[in-house]
Amino acid sequence: GLSYKNNTAATTFAVGDYSMIGQLVEGYNYASLWSAGYMTLSFWVRAVVPGIRNVSFRNGAWTRSYVAEYNITTANTWEWKTITVPIDSNNPTMWHFKDSVGLRVEWQIGKSGTNYHTTTPNQWTSSGAVATASAVNSMSTVADGILEITQVQLEAGRIATPLQPRKIQDELTKCERYYEKSYDLSVVPGTIDAKGSIHSNDWVVSNTAHINASFRTRKRAVPSVAIWNPQTGSKNSVFMLHRESGTSANWGVGSVGRGTTNIYNIVRNSGTYASGYKNKLNFQYTADAELRSAGS
Repeated sequence: GLSYKNNTAATTFAVGDYSMIGQLVEGYNYASLWSAGYMTLSFWVRAVVPGIRNVSFRNGAWTRSYVAEYNITTANTWEWKTITVPIDSNNPTMWHFKDSVGLRVEWQIGKSGTNYHTTTPNQWTSSGAVATASAVNSMSTVADGILEITQVQLEAGRIATPLQPRKIQDELTKCERYYEKSYDLSVVPGTIDAKGSIHSNDWVVSNTAHINASFRTRKRAVPSVAIWNPQTGSKNSVFMLHRESGTSANWGVGSVGRGTTNIYNIVRNSGTYASGYKNKLNFQYTADAELRSAGS
């Protein structure tokens, strides 16, 4: 679940203001919803301020929008909501069905500015609207749990089915399509910790260490990779262990060669050259291929 806390009350909003929490749905996943003709969103919600709220459904380019209203009837009480949306099947060229943003699902928190209002809720429009003028302002007071959402489910068809929690190993595999780290789950990247670190042979004495560090899960797209030194906790650094001769040293990382399945080289930008051969690199990594709100 997710709980939004408000530290400062907001009572006025400029025409271009909006506040929301949301989920980006990858195009491959949205394709299965598209083929059903309808999609249904269900969730439990609780809020300090009761009243009309909005959930918006938008395409990756913010040019198609469907704004739905739902009503929180009682303050500080969990309520179950369902919203059924017809698929925008008349405009297939406006949607992505591959590895970029297929759908944006966004819950409004405060009142949005008039630039993002629609006067025609519950239908698709050629706009980037996210709210209606009748929605209440959750941010008008300072409190914990201004808006709390849990057990969110988006599924094909017109019927909201009971939430089926996934097993942890299945959940991790799905998450790692977008992000993974070599560290143990509880360890923050940058921690001095050798558990889970990569040890890879480098047979070439040069600026480029040729390696093969496979990801646990193939990524959605070529990820951004950060390299961390398990001996020092430093970012953009690896530990070079001289196995047969010379002195072990830390290398500064200039660039990282990577694909959707592995890290295949690390280019050094500082540090002592290896004086022997059969050297071994030791490092931790994070690989980030998450969908980003600013892109489609």
